[in-house]
Amino acid sequence: MFFKKYDQNDKNLTESIRLAGLSVYRAQKLIRFANENKISLQKAYLLTDARVIKVDVILFFIMLFFIFSIAQKDLSELRAFFLIFGLSFFVIELTCRLHRNYFKIWMVYIKLRGI
Repeated sequence: MFFKKYDQNDKNLTESIRLAGLSVYRAQKLIRFANENKISLQKAYLLTDARVIKVDVILFFIMLFFIFSIAQKDLSELRAFFLIFGLSFFVIELTCRLHRNYFKIWMVYIKLRGI
């Protein structure tokens, strides 16, 4: 498998990571982690600072499982599920994510794709 070795002293690379939304210290730490584990910068970010993305994907699949299992029985139960659990879960989840710069984590992860 082909692995790209990143130079920690490369000013252009550090600047492009900084423009993605990380500090210079975090950029150097990310480059070091990517080189040690022989992975891309985006994958290194996912394994270090953006671990919450994996949790949300798992949570999404669990929610889909519950929705499909309820929908197979009765649609009125599905409406009750959305009203009681779904709406409260969505409000709590959205509130918690906004306070932890959750959308900034996603934007940095997306911007690191091309680097």
